[in-house]
Amino acid sequence: RDVLKKRESHYQFINFTSALSSDWVFFNSDFNRNSFLTGVKKLLKSMPDNNTFQMAESLPQKCSTLHLGLDLRPFDQYFHPSSQHSSCPLILWNHRWENDKNPDEFFQVLEHLSANQFSFSLVVLGQSSQQMYPKVFDRIKESLKKHLLQWGQVQSFEEYANWLWKADIAPITSLQDFFWDRRS
Repeated sequence: RDVLKKRESHYQFINFTSALSSDWVFFNSDFNRNSFLTGVKKLLKSMPDNNTFQMAESLPQKCSTLHLGLDLRPFDQYFHPSSQHSSCPLILWNHRWENDKNPDEFFQVLEHLSANQFSFSLVVLGQSSQQMYPKVFDRIKESLKKHLLQWGQVQSFEEYANWLWKADIAPITSLQDFFWDRRS
């Protein structure tokens, strides 16, 4: 809503000043770090006085990528090489069913692939919240049903782990909320 009202620079400035006052700034990916640093330059160029450029010069030296620490060993016991797909790719959606995960764009691409006769299988996992439920899921369940192998939350960790191991493609389409250009 704030983006539509052209108030996004307010949040950018908060991120910028927070980074300036920090001893160290960590990002969970190089993409996020680079887009922040690029975004800062764009923000400062839009400011009426360009006196803030010198303040921003210290930012790259105190920005680092700290990848998420994940213990994936519990998934290892469910790996079965014979269960890997070979003839048609299995695409897995394993996110919350909410708009910030950008299901519209993801499913739009899949509908395009389906309409153009591309072969793929689809597993849609995750939870939905009645409050935040994107209506695109209702449409997709019908329009892509010929591709669907699984729909909705699974009942066990074992079942979830098996789908992860079987998947060939597990895209992330989330809209990030760090208030920089999302397409940079």
